[in-house]
Amino acid sequence: MTHYLDCEQQLRDFFTEAEWLLHDAPVRDYDYYYDQIVCTGELFSTAIISAYLNEKGIANKWLDVRDIFRTDNDFRDARIDWEVTSF
Repeated sequence: MTHYLDCEQQLRDFFTEAEWLLHDAPVRDYDYYYDQIVCTGELFSTAIISAYLNEKGIANKWLDVRDIFRTDNDFRDARIDWEVTSF
């Protein structure tokens, strides 16, 4: 079973998110935009690794950590907000 098309679409979605962020004039601090763009690299790499492992028969499900953990608003030095994050 090939998963690369799903991965390709997922990567396109990540690029779209980044494009939307960069399209308008900045209204927030530099650190906010830095965190939004830098995390895209981690999203790309983990999505690619997940698809690769599935292709090789190592079943896994990619999860978006942004849906699991919440952080405070201390951009570029954020900490997990344990009061909001629950397992």
